[in-house]
Amino acid sequence: KDVLAAFTAKIDGTSATGVRRLARGKRPKRLAKDERILVFGVEVDAPGTNYNGQTYVDTMNRDAIARFIELTHEAYRKRLGAHFGKRLRGFFTDEPTHGKISVARDDGTTATAWTDKLPAIFRKRYGYDLVARLPELFFDLPGQDVSAARYHYHDCITHLFVDAFARQLGEWCVKNGTQLSGHAAISVGTLAVQTREIGSYLRFLEHQQVPAMDILTEYRRSYDTAKLVSSAARQFGRKWRLSETYGCVGWAFPFAGHKAVCDWQAAMGINMRAPHLAWYTMEGKAKRDYPQCISYQSAWWPYYRKVEDYFGRVNAVMSRGQDVRDLLVIHANESMWTLFNRNGENDAGVIAYDRMFGALRDSLLIENIDFDYGDEDILARHGKTGKAGGTAVLRVAKATYRAVLVPPLRTMRSTTLALLEQFHEAGGTVVFAGAPASCVDALPSQAPAALARCCRAAPAQGKALVRAVESQSRRLHIVGPSGRAIRPALHLLKEDRDAFYLFVCNTGHDFSKRGPGNDIAVRRRTASFDDVRIRGFAGCAGAPTELDPDSGEVYRAVAERDDHGWEIRTSLPRLGSRIFVIPKRAERDRHPVRRQLEDVRRRGLGKDGWNIILSEKNGLVLDRPRFKIGSGRWRTAPDILRVDDAVRDVLGLAYRRDEFMVQPYARQRAARPRCVDVALDYSFNVQTVTSGDLFLGLERPETFRISLNGTPVSVDAECGWWCDRSLRTVPLDPGLLRLGTNRIKLRCDYDENHSGLEMAYLLGTFGVQIDGAEVTMTALPRQLRIGDWCGQGLPFYSGSVSYVKTVRPRLAAGQRLFVQVPGYAGMGVCVRVGGREAGIIGWEPNEVDITDFVNGDPIELQLQVIGHRRNSHGPLHLSDSSPIVTGPDEFVSEGDRWVDSYQL
Repeated sequence: KDVLAAFTAKIDGTSATGVRRLARGKRPKRLAKDERILVFGVEVDAPGTNYNGQTYVDTMNRDAIARFIELTHEAYRKRLGAHFGKRLRGFFTDEPTHGKISVARDDGTTATAWTDKLPAIFRKRYGYDLVARLPELFFDLPGQDVSAARYHYHDCITHLFVDAFARQLGEWCVKNGTQLSGHAAISVGTLAVQTREIGSYLRFLEHQQVPAMDILTEYRRSYDTAKLVSSAARQFGRKWRLSETYGCVGWAFPFAGHKAVCDWQAAMGINMRAPHLAWYTMEGKAKRDYPQCISYQSAWWPYYRKVEDYFGRVNAVMSRGQDVRDLLVIHANESMWTLFNRNGENDAGVIAYDRMFGALRDSLLIENIDFDYGDEDILARHGKTGKAGGTAVLRVAKATYRAVLVPPLRTMRSTTLALLEQFHEAGGTVVFAGAPASCVDALPSQAPAALARCCRAAPAQGKALVRAVESQSRRLHIVGPSGRAIRPALHLLKEDRDAFYLFVCNTGHDFSKRGPGNDIAVRRRTASFDDVRIRGFAGCAGAPTELDPDSGEVYRAVAERDDHGWEIRTSLPRLGSRIFVIPKRAERDRHPVRRQLEDVRRRGLGKDGWNIILSEKNGLVLDRPRFKIGSGRWRTAPDILRVDDAVRDVLGLAYRRDEFMVQPYARQRAARPRCVDVALDYSFNVQTVTSGDLFLGLERPETFRISLNGTPVSVDAECGWWCDRSLRTVPLDPGLLRLGTNRIKLRCDYDENHSGLEMAYLLGTFGVQIDGAEVTMTALPRQLRIGDWCGQGLPFYSGSVSYVKTVRPRLAAGQRLFVQVPGYAGMGVCVRVGGREAGIIGWEPNEVDITDFVNGDPIELQLQVIGHRRNSHGPLHLSDSSPIVTGPDEFVSEGDRWVDSYQL
């Protein structure tokens, strides 16, 4: 460790008094009461398995990143250069960071991001010595509400990170005819997370040709991240805005969830989806790498067009024209820097400031006031005032604004202050929300307060805030019959020469009542609105048209025009959405009105007596064997992954966990790897012996010696795969089964190159019963009643089930026939009539029109509940059946998070 400096001070929590620097090499003879020595040193991260025995790269070092580009991007250019800008459209960077800020360590010390050249560059930029003021990075000093040293430190490391990493990569991509995309290490764009990881996301995004974000789980309400992405895209003229989405949601996340999570992002301006994720293989621990898998391994993959067609239509329309947002909100990330003491994001002041900023944002959104964020550094370089149509505007690069909202900042840049003064003097609308900043450039100043007295004032949240800004920033109202805003509604408005394009979605709940980055499960977002009025578009002469993104149909919207513009009448069902086109000039009306239907009668089809068709073989999970290592005794373990841990303990190998992961290509292989014999003994009961095909599903069967009830099983007859190409199917003779207890035994030679012990499966035409942790093979059910199929012989089944019934519908002239499935636990429902697909149900109104498939004769109706891999691939023993995050840790839970029985 290289010591930079040492100080004495009295410490009380995050406060320091009597701070005094010690001369190098000198230790005080004695300390006053409560006085402590503070030592600041530079320490290189210890090599770790997460980085293949290395450390994270210094992203603030231009030379290091230049070498990174040489080793990676240049290698692709040499190999694939002819495809750049064609088949190879861009590069995606995942979770870069300048290094975390104010990290509490196990030894009681606190770490923060550093790079060797920081002191010299800091002195050059700000004119004083950072080392002399290091205590201010971690402690609050008396009489100093804002520390200039702390503020400048964050500004400096943000500059170094953006310049070394984002700028270099972005410029390289432009030079080589390709594009930079990807997201920084922020899945929740709160001020605290930005401060901890990158300083300023807008400054990072400035250098991306496709600004991007990610959204993990269904519980992250990352409105600020999406807003920052769309703001950067608009300000720097980027058409495409990308989101890596659906990460960590688990196998059971339904089509309605896919729609809901990306609908609100579409309303924030995101128009490209990078679905998380598709695996090359599910072999070994790969299958636990934050499912679900959006590829052939999922039973619902053939039906995913339901989601993709929907978003294809949404983005085809809403990528046209330019974003319409007249309000610029000064982003408060630089004020958050000043609050980051040694407690970091856990400090009470940091938490309160994030809540304040989130409440301000939500106050605007729930009242249909859209806006962009403005970063103060970008404003200093790209902001200027001007006129548009005789009205004062503020321009930020390529974007134009008619009003500026200043949140309760703690400090403001002098360049921002000057720009706002110019805008105000030109007649522009400037609104100060809450108390004005008490500092300029992190030094005490009354100038912001003086400007605020000349401008509009408003509270930092609520309707009074909206009233202060809406005269120059409101383009439309989305209200119910009472005239009050529909709070769960979000919208995106675009404009080109010919028309306005409006996307509206129903988030299903009043999101303003949640925390700054929290959301509720999609299944709990249930709000719906039968009577919705959208008012605005006073200058448009053309009648509004509705584009249905679910079906691709185009309708004449139900709308009336008066002196104030158009009022469009519509509805927003649970998680519903609408697209409208409002032409600027009158056009010939070519589209029909959406058919208005009334219920004539409803007929339930009954819960019992449904014949079924399975899309694949049923399965019985084998995950709890007895085991023996070498010449040791037979033992038990909670599941097969704990058996794998026990084997690796014997061999001295690290567990197969994220924190112990070394990529295979980087692993040092022993010349003579240790090896041990491992025996596994699975038992299961048989109540009914199956007469159909029977298979054992197993990874790498060629490495095992297999027996069923003492009879050897040949692996040479391996005949295909199930679910993933790595899970091979070995035929078993069903004649070897016997009533009562049956045993499958596996033996293998396990060394460091083994892919690991994983669950195995019996596959075939049988049913399964579960009693706690005991499993029994039964007869395959031929019929099911409506309801949970786990207790009807299919507890581990993860394919799709078609419920089949013959019905004879009779229709009078002009009547339409719909099949409605109001509730289901699968991904969706595919409706077939006489074997022909009539439609896919994925979300409200959960119905399909089958009128064109009936002619008065009896019809065979198939309702195929589209399955998922949750009950076959787990996590099967996690006490919480619907965890917030589904990742590797959820499959090896411990303590009260683990249960022996199967959680299905």
